[in-house]
Amino acid sequence: MKIDVITKIFSPMKNFTLINTRTFPAIFMFVLLSSALSGQVKTLVIPSVTITFRVDMTYQYEKGTFNPFTDTLDIPGTMNGWAGSTHMLQVAGSFLYEYVYTLDSNTIQQYKYRINGNPATTEFPNGPNRMYLVPNHSDTVTSIYTDYEPGTVPMTFKCIMSYQIKMGRFDKAKDYVDFAGSINNWGDYDVLFDRSNDSIYEFNINVDTNYIINQTKIQYKYRINGSWDNAESGADRIARVQDTTAGGTNIIQVWYNDQNPNIPVPPFAYNLAIQGNITVGETITGSYTYEDVNGDQEGISLYRWLRADSITQINPDTISGALAVNYIPVVADLGKYLCFMVTPVSASGAVTKGTPVVKWADHKVYGVGINESDRDPVRFYPNPVIDNIIIENLSKVEKIEIFSVMGQRVLTLNEHKTGKITINTASLKAGVYFIKFYRSDRGTSTSKFIKN
Repeated sequence: MKIDVITKIFSPMKNFTLINTRTFPAIFMFVLLSSALSGQVKTLVIPSVTITFRVDMTYQYEKGTFNPFTDTLDIPGTMNGWAGSTHMLQVAGSFLYEYVYTLDSNTIQQYKYRINGNPATTEFPNGPNRMYLVPNHSDTVTSIYTDYEPGTVPMTFKCIMSYQIKMGRFDKAKDYVDFAGSINNWGDYDVLFDRSNDSIYEFNINVDTNYIINQTKIQYKYRINGSWDNAESGADRIARVQDTTAGGTNIIQVWYNDQNPNIPVPPFAYNLAIQGNITVGETITGSYTYEDVNGDQEGISLYRWLRADSITQINPDTISGALAVNYIPVVADLGKYLCFMVTPVSASGAVTKGTPVVKWADHKVYGVGINESDRDPVRFYPNPVIDNIIIENLSKVEKIEIFSVMGQRVLTLNEHKTGKITINTASLKAGVYFIKFYRSDRGTSTSKFIKN
């Protein structure tokens, strides 16, 4: 059977200047679509869209560097092999010039504008190219020639993504980072690009000088793939525009989520979960993901178990002696909510103790003999594991994934025939792993296990 495949390669781009792009979707991975009825494999067709490139020559006319009666404009770029286009057309009654191309969506185009087809009058003659990511719909992208605009000052925002790449949270081949803030309606999708293939992503914008006169602050955050679910955590970033007339620059560079491995910071814990049947006499286990931006390995982290009448109780009761990840509920816990608390501690480093984080159980402790079969939690053992890990109560689990501590997926199991399976872990290296269960009834849950 012959299968047609369309392959798109998105390679890192060098030497370009970002222009403002508006309202385009994420970069999609193109896959083959299979028809369950016919058994035929169909090729997903990449749509071509019309893109109108516009350039504003108002200020070049005012400077006397462009005469609309005698001069012409064209666009050399990747869309025409850098040979240049035919002359751009003037939009009636304005100093706007435009040219329309039909381009494949989700392709990256580099280009510049130039006067009279002369390389000497091309934008940024010794600088980078403009860059544009083609959306899956028709669009108009407007620039100002050489980005010269009186009454504004240039700003460059830089975001270092190398740590996110290392941790597997950002894939340079398919993900993008964008800027969402008070100067672009909190989500007009101004994308940053890696100019020098050094994992430092940049975004350039001209900001009105009123921001300087009125001392107006710019609030913003960076996001991965234009999603607020993947936005930086914590409060909004704040930037103030500086006057550049004295030779200063507005270049603001940060690490995504302020996770800079070069600055000592405490470790942190996340993805907390409570595994097991929350019943008197049954063992339950607190799990979490440990992370240290400085690369320090986990030391002896601190654990606590708390109980309360409700998850909103201001001062929960600390359970005496419950200082391990495992806990066996007792009669005093019956009808109460349990809480697992972990304070991450690194084995070395300048700052070794992190902030405590907690996870409350999703229901109260049940008594022995109460039928809660509809809540059966997934169980797995032994932990630590040497060769085989046994998993039970899988009747409502649709998929299982195992990840390394670096976030790399090392195993995926999409289906199973019984409520109990055995997974051979002999091929896994010794270390900490996370096992994620996708349930048909209650979303997902994640637990940690150790491979010896």
